[in-house]
Amino acid sequence: MVSWTEKHRPTRLQDVSGNEHVIRALQSFTSMEATPNMILHGPPGSGKTSSIISMAKSFFGRTNISTMTLELNAGDSRSIGTMRDQIHFFTRCSSVTDRSTNALKLVILDEADGLTSCAQRALRHLIETTSGRARFCLCCNYISRLSSGLRSRCTSFSFSGIGKVQLAHTLREVARKERLQVSEEGLEAVVKVCAGDARQGINLLQSLSLGEATTLVVRDDQAVYATCGLPSPSQTSEIFDVLLNQSFSAGYTTLTSFVELHQFSLLQMIPPLVESIISCSDKEMSADRVGGILSTLADVERCLSNGGSEGIAMGAMVGAFHR
Repeated sequence: MVSWTEKHRPTRLQDVSGNEHVIRALQSFTSMEATPNMILHGPPGSGKTSSIISMAKSFFGRTNISTMTLELNAGDSRSIGTMRDQIHFFTRCSSVTDRSTNALKLVILDEADGLTSCAQRALRHLIETTSGRARFCLCCNYISRLSSGLRSRCTSFSFSGIGKVQLAHTLREVARKERLQVSEEGLEAVVKVCAGDARQGINLLQSLSLGEATTLVVRDDQAVYATCGLPSPSQTSEIFDVLLNQSFSAGYTTLTSFVELHQFSLLQMIPPLVESIISCSDKEMSADRVGGILSTLADVERCLSNGGSEGIAMGAMVGAFHR
């Protein structure tokens, strides 16, 4: 089965959704020689990899891109020796289709923030020693995890999550090309769940299409949230009401039964609960109480992310509403 994210990946810079200021800056580079080493940073699914690949296609064309571009996932290539050998071999080999001795190649390192500090030092040295043969583009979610040595040798471009209107348009186009019928309620739910991540949204559409029916018709948000393993807004509202207005015992019992019945991860329930807490009025909860609950939920989220006990975390979550 072909991944829809690859099938519908933009092939031109002007087709990349969102981040218009970055796209305009990338379009201003007229050749690889005029392009600096770059860092593209921002949240997942915001178009970083698609943008640099589209830019490479505009420089090298479809014929030469495979021989003039090396794409590595730094998370899978953390060994200093492996990364150095691959890049050295790539930059020193001549292209079969483009034998110009002055043609610069492009090295794309995805998930560059996953490199160890030793690997980052080796990469900094590679950037310096291959400056006459290649340009580097580092894609990452967190630029703060890159060393100052790397950041000083690259021009940084900041990507943000894709806006709701643009993301809805992108997903609507994917659905149309795949002959899927998605209601506006279903599409709105997909946009909300993926929160600016186009890749997650397209993957979710593909997951929803794997049912028995040949045509997908999402009339409400229930199918979307069920596919994601997330509570729907109505379910979140119900749980929030119980936690806020009933006893600790009733809240703990209700939350435990709810998680077991729907097979939800407690960690995934925290973000929608936080939204409900923030949106509630001052009459329902004071600012001090809101702050206290959010602080506890932050501790619970950290505990669960580090492999802590769900039972204890659940008790702490319910207890936060009864201080």
